Amino acid sequence: MAELNCLIRDLSSVRSSDRFHSAEALGELGDKGAVEPLIKLLGDEDLSVREGAAWALGELRDARAVQPLINVLGDENSVVQRIAAEALGKLGDVQAVEPLFKALGDADLSVRESATRALSMLGDAQAVKLLPKSLRGEPPVVSQNAARTFSRLLRPAKANQWAATLAGGAAFSLRLRAGTYLVGESHAITWNFLSSCLEVLFSVPSLAYSGILWIVFALPGWLWVQRRQQTVPGIGGWLALGWGFMVEALYGLILRWTLGTTVFLTLAMIPVWISLLIGIYLGLACWPKARQRVNGFRCRDDFHRFVPGPRLGWMVRWSGRWFWREKDAPKSMADSCVCRACGKNNRYEGVKEVVAVLDNHGGYYPQQRNAVLRVNWLENKLPFDFDRVEVVDATDTEVEQFHRQMKYQADPQIQKRLPKMQCVVNAQCRFERENTMTLLRQTFGAVERQ
Repeated sequence: MAELNCLIRDLSSVRSSDRFHSAEALGELGDKGAVEPLIKLLGDEDLSVREGAAWALGELRDARAVQPLINVLGDENSVVQRIAAEALGKLGDVQAVEPLFKALGDADLSVRESATRALSMLGDAQAVKLLPKSLRGEPPVVSQNAARTFSRLLRPAKANQWAATLAGGAAFSLRLRAGTYLVGESHAITWNFLSSCLEVLFSVPSLAYSGILWIVFALPGWLWVQRRQQTVPGIGGWLALGWGFMVEALYGLILRWTLGTTVFLTLAMIPVWISLLIGIYLGLACWPKARQRVNGFRCRDDFHRFVPGPRLGWMVRWSGRWFWREKDAPKSMADSCVCRACGKNNRYEGVKEVVAVLDNHGGYYPQQRNAVLRVNWLENKLPFDFDRVEVVDATDTEVEQFHRQMKYQADPQIQKRLPKMQCVVNAQCRFERENTMTLLRQTFGAVERQ
């Protein structure tokens, strides 16, 4: 007690060094009876004395010193401000939260760092409520230092809430820092974390930024489409490209190889996932129906089957034109199919069977009747796609030429179907050579006379 009284008496010494050393000693002594004398010393004219008094009050940790230390945050000297901020952190009183947030905007780096450390020590839920308010209208340095603080300030659930508030804000530098924390740490994937991610993605500033980026993306996209000759993105393609561009521009800098990033990206790309499902559904619904119609097409020039044209790539077909489509597309995808031999679209429709006829009488071929197209091979003697053969009136030489062409000169698509085909020889067609029927049996699956 005598030592305490002696030290308190020395606080009134005319020598500033005595006052400074006495203040430090009282802080080390830890007796709260020195709180009031030390508070008075915060207004001392000597810089070092004010520093010693602020430090000592932080060591004593008495609530009576909170308001006086808050007042000292406005001291003209940055060293005194820094020591006062650290002392407030040690006191742990939530009254200091808002003044410390304001100190984050101080011009002196050491004051900002001390305020950051003090906020980390406080760790009160009130900080989350005060942070958005304290950031409004403040200079960027306030937001940036606050963003550095939140990862240490609160429990993970509240830190996520804080990070979401910051990362969904309008200040881009703040979005970067807060977003990096939110998705870059090893978070437990809880509803709190998911809701924090959604808050970032659908905040008003995020949606405003998204709209601006869509406009930025749309103009060059439109110019690019004008230069395309055959295919262009469909509705789903524009959505996927634009949304991917937007997510990369807004959040690309915050992404890390973490589980949090994976979850955040999954949520950010929800419109793309929905679009993907729509594309799969349309592809499964539209292309098989169009392909069934295409199976009935035959070229009027060379009687070959139709295949998807150069504009009808797999992305066009299997997304039902949702992700990719033909430029100036016809009503049906079937109309973009072409002859597999000549590449033209001049066609017969509704053909279920093509019959290759060998008939020297000629004159009435080709003819289509009841979904059956009959084509006289002897008129041009070129390979084409057929399903059945009829020999009505042909010589041995003509049959041999037909056999040789189909067996050795036709393309693989025709050759592989030959063993499964039926060949009917008219009973009135008489061959001079015995091996003519043998050649037909070697070429086709079933040969019979009728």
